[in-house]
Order: sequence, then structure tokens, then C-alpha cells
Amino acid sequence: MIRHVMLAVTAILLAVIATAVMARVGWTSRSAELRKELETGSPAAPEVFSAADVEGLPEPVARFFLRTLREGQPLVRAVTLVTEGDFQTGKDAAGWKPFSATQQFSTAPPGFVWDARIRMAPLMPVFVRDAYVGGHAEMIGRVMGVYPVVREMGTPELASGQLHRYLGETMWFPTALLPGHGVVWRAFDDHSAVATITDRGTTVSLRFTFTPEGDLSEVFAPDRMRSANGRHEPTPWIVRCSDHQERHGLRIPLWCEAVWQLPEGPLPYWRGRVTDVRYDARLNGLK
Repeated sequence: MIRHVMLAVTAILLAVIATAVMARVGWTSRSAELRKELETGSPAAPEVFSAADVEGLPEPVARFFLRTLREGQPLVRAVTLVTEGDFQTGKDAAGWKPFSATQQFSTAPPGFVWDARIRMAPLMPVFVRDAYVGGHAEMIGRVMGVYPVVREMGTPELASGQLHRYLGETMWFPTALLPGHGVVWRAFDDHSAVATITDRGTTVSLRFTFTPEGDLSEVFAPDRMRSANGRHEPTPWIVRCSDHQERHGLRIPLWCEAVWQLPEGPLPYWRGRVTDVRYDARLNGLK
């Protein structure tokens, strides 16, 4: 009897392991497909930054570029970003769970694939993938890569939210904010300006706020689409940044926190640190 029970338990465990392995293979394959689409869309024409590029821009934006970029800085076309930190899965201190993520970006056309693992419990990670590729957006979450907890894709609202995210995350590859990348700047006040970008019929704007020295300190959208209760709602969204350091000739923030501003109060949901950043091959010679 005991032997039969042990055999049954072993068979169940093997089936669970096999299912998890196959799910991981499928997940990895889909992420690789999306990354390949990003690579296919990125042109290789070499271009560099010149101080002349900031002429006519709002004063805080010009100050930001002159502090962030070097004369002759190659324009970024592709990025791999590694981050780690905490993700809020609830609404209180107990809801913060550690995550690690690798994210690929292209800048022409704009796009990204964010592939993360959130450690909900020992041996039980949640696989999460956000993507915006070729104007198509998706947001997928599965426990151990198997059991779905989030699945959204293909809607205009999600595309808008993901393009908002892309525009905010250009802080880590700021040459993409130059007017030559299709970004239109509008003055807001002495320390802020509004950036607008359009991709495949979707237009989004963010207000960028800078320190007096020219570092980026905050991005804000009054109406980024947030998924809640089975629908998307335009919601104020803030990302605050600090710890600016130089990486491969670019001055970027290494620590950020993202916050939804809900009617009942602020909801911080992501806080993380950049642990590695790699730009396309033309930047390999820069330290």
C-alpha cells in the first residue's frame, strides 16, 4: 500500500515538473520571438549627438541633454537592461515581493520586451512579460510559467499604456528623446517639459521634470491606462528617479520608483535598481 502511494506521489511530482519545464520552454521561446522582432526593426545607420541638436528645445530639456550626453555620443538603437528590486502584489508592506528582470528595447521603431520573475514564495516564481512590439502590446503573468494570473493583449488601451511606459523608460537610453526620434517637446515651466511621441496611430505624452543641474528627477502622465477590475482606466502615473551615474558615456538614473495616484491615495507598485545596461555594439568602446 505504502509503495503504491509513493509511486503515485512520484508520478504526480514528475508530471508537475514536466509541465513546468515545458511551460518554461514555451515562455522562453515566445520571449525570444518578440526580441527577434525588435532586432529586425532596428536600423543600423550610425548617428551621433551634437550640441546643435538641442537648439530650439525648451531650456530645461536642452540643459538635460547637455548634461546627459557627450558631443559625438552615438545614438542608441538597441538596449539590454537588467534590473532587480521589489514589486507590489497587494496594497501594504506584506505585498512587496522581490523581482529580477531583463528588458530589451529598440528605438526605431520604439519597442520593448520585459521578462521578469517575481518571487511570490519559495520555488514559486511568477513569470511576467510586458511587451510592445510593432505597435502590438501584451501583458502576461503565469505562476511558474504555467498557471495564468494575467493575460491581456492587442487592445488600443494596452498599447497606449505600454507606449507610455516606453517613453518613460527612455531615461535609460536618453538619445531616444532627441527630436530626430520623433519626440516633440513642449515647454511646461522652468524645470519641466512635455514630451509627445506617436507610433502606429497611438500618441502619448509625459511631463519630464529635471533638477536645476539637469538630471531627470520625475516623469508624470495624468492619464496612463491602468488595468483594474477587468477594464482600463486613465490614471495619474509617476516615476521618481535618483542615483544618476554614467554608463557607457550616458548619464542615467540607477534607482527608480513607479507610483499610481489612485483616488484613495498613492500606490507605489515598482521600485528597482539598474544592475547592468548594455547598448548596441557601436557603444562598446565607451566606459
